Amino acid sequence: MRDKTQQQNTQELQKYFATVLRKRSKGEVKTESIDPSIIKFFTRKELINILTQKYDGKLPKEVNLIELENEDLLQLIEDELMILAYLLPKWIAEELEAQTQDKTSQSVSANSVQVDAKAEESKTAEASKTEKQKASDKSQAEKGGGTKK
Repeated sequence: MRDKTQQQNTQELQKYFATVLRKRSKGEVKTESIDPSIIKFFTRKELINILTQKYDGKLPKEVNLIELENEDLLQLIEDELMILAYLLPKWIAEELEAQTQDKTSQSVSANSVQVDAKAEESKTAEASKTEKQKASDKSQAEKGGGTKK
């Protein structure tokens, strides 16, 4: 399950990419580099994974990951859509997991209600039996008491 910080980061990134896509849809394609402010949302490993995905697992020979800073990796990615292509499957998986957990917790809650209802029915039936037994015992006592006289 995602924590609050991760959820907030996801929401901020979604807003960022919504703006990027909105601008692209209006023909306002940015030719500049990727906004460096988004680097705070990614680990070095993620940036490398995005680059690796961009180059289909085969980084160019001139790319030396050891010498590159995270900002350099971001510039090598070149296009926000590469980052979005990396993030979308993760977001979809997280959403599916959240939906599954919601359904599971609803199912557990429903089962709990059913168990509680059955327990209540059982208590009611037991109380009813006890009342009937008491009435029967009283009746037997009255009959038994009447025959002894």
